[in-house]
Amino acid sequence: MDAFKSLHSISLNKPFSSISPFAKRTAQLVRQTIGTADNLTELPEEYLELERYVDQLKVVYTKLLSVTSTYDNESYDYPANLRETFSEFSKSIQEKVQNLATAHSATEVQAAFLKPTSKGVSKTLPHALSRAAMSCSEQLDDSNPLKDVLMIYADAQDKIGNSRLKQDSRISESFNGYLTSNLATVFSCAAKARKNVNIRRIDLDSFKSSAKTVKPEKHEQLCRDIEHAEDVFVTAVEEAIQIMKNALEIPELILQFREFVDAQLCFHKEAYEILLNLSERLSKM
Repeated sequence: MDAFKSLHSISLNKPFSSISPFAKRTAQLVRQTIGTADNLTELPEEYLELERYVDQLKVVYTKLLSVTSTYDNESYDYPANLRETFSEFSKSIQEKVQNLATAHSATEVQAAFLKPTSKGVSKTLPHALSRAAMSCSEQLDDSNPLKDVLMIYADAQDKIGNSRLKQDSRISESFNGYLTSNLATVFSCAAKARKNVNIRRIDLDSFKSSAKTVKPEKHEQLCRDIEHAEDVFVTAVEEAIQIMKNALEIPELILQFREFVDAQLCFHKEAYEILLNLSERLSKM
């Protein structure tokens, strides 16, 4: 409420020479918002087009990443692994407690905390199928022909699961890493540059609008302020244009798509060969 009163207390007709830069900018922004500002500085058509293209490409990056980030989650094809994950967590805590119980000094306590726990099982669906088949085979007598079938199937699914993890790792590190990095750097820089242009534009327009109320003895100084603000604005626009052009460089994205598809191809090809071999072996049993 106090902030609103402070803003309200700024006279939009008060000579700008007696108002701080932030207040000038705020007053000009208020005028633009309520539609009382006139003779607004226009942005170059090239700049406006680049803004539109950058916004479009950012949407592409964001939408792609919202789906491809699935590859960052090992259990995306086997949600039922939550029970196994909880069991692993409990086992990990138990191991830490056991390690701490044998510690007799501060150094040993620290070592117990830092000591890695045993690696949990892979959480893909093929790995889960492999474990299930192997567990079932252990319930059967060696003379039961189904035992060999289950063991062969378990081995095949384990290989498929490992291949899928290699695919996921490639996609996560390469494709997803590229998208995430660009969103955090290139597009972030473009957003900051555009924000700076908007600020410099408001500054320039605030000086221009003050020409109506400036005192004669301060007119010369105002002209210098306007000229300086124009130079700063033009520089900001030029810098933003270059930064946005850099953001629109897409050859690298196309290369990343090739890597993405190659990762998928390698996995599906390997899975096909494993299943084909499995099918041939089973047909002979």
